[in-house]
Amino acid sequence: MHKLMNLLKRNVEFNKKKLDKDIKLFEKSKDTYWNRSYGKELIVIFNKNSSKSFYNIGFPFPLISEKITFKIPKRVSVMIFLTGDQVLQFQRKQLIEDLKEVSKVEFIEKFDLEEFRSISKKIFSKHKKFDYYDPYSFIGDSFIGLHFPETIELNFKIKLDKVYSENYNYLNSCINSMGYVGNLKRRKNFNVFVDLIANQWNRTKYLVRKRCENKDPSIIIGRDLIVIPTNRKIQIFYFKREGILLRDENIEDYMNECLSPFVTKIKKDNKIKNKVISSNFILNPFGSSELKTIPVDLVCNLIKNYILQNKDSKILIISGFKHNYFHLLWTAQLRNFVINKKLEKNIIIKDYGSFTEIKKDIKKYKMSIGITSDTSISHFFNYLNLLNFTFFNILISKIINLKNLFKEYLHKKPMKLILSGGGSGKQTKELDEQFANWVNKEKPLLYIPIAINNCKHPYSGCLIWLKSTFDNFGIKKYEVITEENLEEYSKKNVSDFGGIYIGGGNTFYLLKKLKESGMWEFLQNAIKKNIPVYGGSAGAIIFSKSIKPSLNFDKNWVELKELSGMNLIKGNFLFCHFNENKQDKINEIILRQKTTPAILLPENAGLVIENNNVKVIGKGKVFSKKINSDKKRISVL
Repeated sequence: MHKLMNLLKRNVEFNKKKLDKDIKLFEKSKDTYWNRSYGKELIVIFNKNSSKSFYNIGFPFPLISEKITFKIPKRVSVMIFLTGDQVLQFQRKQLIEDLKEVSKVEFIEKFDLEEFRSISKKIFSKHKKFDYYDPYSFIGDSFIGLHFPETIELNFKIKLDKVYSENYNYLNSCINSMGYVGNLKRRKNFNVFVDLIANQWNRTKYLVRKRCENKDPSIIIGRDLIVIPTNRKIQIFYFKREGILLRDENIEDYMNECLSPFVTKIKKDNKIKNKVISSNFILNPFGSSELKTIPVDLVCNLIKNYILQNKDSKILIISGFKHNYFHLLWTAQLRNFVINKKLEKNIIIKDYGSFTEIKKDIKKYKMSIGITSDTSISHFFNYLNLLNFTFFNILISKIINLKNLFKEYLHKKPMKLILSGGGSGKQTKELDEQFANWVNKEKPLLYIPIAINNCKHPYSGCLIWLKSTFDNFGIKKYEVITEENLEEYSKKNVSDFGGIYIGGGNTFYLLKKLKESGMWEFLQNAIKKNIPVYGGSAGAIIFSKSIKPSLNFDKNWVELKELSGMNLIKGNFLFCHFNENKQDKINEIILRQKTTPAILLPENAGLVIENNNVKVIGKGKVFSKKINSDKKRISVL
């Protein structure tokens, strides 16, 4: 653990200049909370509602913490986290050492996805049932997490037997569940563990060891591990890939990425399919605190207006906890309203001891809609496929946390992005015209040519080329970013510009300069605010999952180590300047580097991304290489 702490401090020292700058910017800003990444392994949380500042191993819940010694403003808290591959590697070694006490251990790294999946499939085929170990403490997360066992059932001819969970009392309403405490030696099933957070590892490690003592195999989703105990040894298969972290993506996309080494079929979202069988609805007004409760006056008005239009409706009200004074007082006020308005035939007020009882009454009273202020209840309604609405007190809710609940809607991010394969003139005419139609011509077009070699191709000449392309489409105002004014422009308001054009050149130099200057965050903000962005060649590749494919085509003379891109094309890598005649060579590179799924853009075509829709524009064919496709197959997109 000392080695990890030293690694964390070296990372901090390497990023100290940028960190100090961000601390000052945060102190001056009106924001109370920032979450920033510094490469793959460093996450920093800035907070004005706390006075604690620590180094932490593991994110978001640390394994160990140590007080920060460098100077930080009094009104600012800085929590620095080491996460990623180094922490995961340390914990894998812990598992190996633990299992050596049970039997001889053989640790095998696998680099081929199909080979790893075949091992998983072979083990599953030997069992008829499996047990699922729920890692979550929050009730709502436990319901969301059932996506994992459901996907396993979809892929293999194997049935879920039992769920072990801290929230078994709630999950029991929908699925056979029990607590972690029990006689595990009697189980003879395959075991599916999910471990996504560093501080959950000790429990997972202990339980995997117990299963190995019983000669029961396991997979550990989130750690890419298959553990197979035999009479002579324990085999641990590890699929080696870049570690994944939940950042801004949709929660189900993240879960599917964790599942991808084990399965080929992904369980799709359950759309709300229930038919409106009545005008009856169930309402839970209480959240985890008084501030989250739906005001009683609001509920009374809702009932009054609803009953006026639906006179025969039944409204079932969950009355909260019997011994909670606030709940009792709230319910008493509602009962008084119901009596005064003579609505006893319409309103049913009940207290419940379990989710199972709620589920029975939903069926009994033919409820078609659920209303709640508690996200655990809303996830429960979702699992029952009940159309539901959730009330939030906007003064205390963090909007960023709501996207898990509304993933079907919030995942459709507003975006206007064009990614070109690197051509120009007639090759990209259709893409250029589409971009020009998006651009607000009352404002200047911001041009970022810094990827190109300025000695061979002066920026002044690049601007002449850009104007010759877009003047014909009615764009007359331009501003150019150079190395000298990068930081200055990173502080400007993105809304001052009608669009942004990022040219080609050396992808490593471009990414390094954008991230060092703060321009990376400027571009992210532009995307979020629906400012049109055009990337050509290197300028396109930075919006993919990683610029790793550029290792084959550009010189990394800036020695950039952190290669992650903005990941705006659904987890795909991007190859530009693709030539159909060089398919075999590109396919060989993709398989060697494990850069799938991948999109391959020729110079005379590109992708147009508007909101959640992606379309190909241009005369050329755009190709793709899927993660589970045949090794030799590159397909037309």
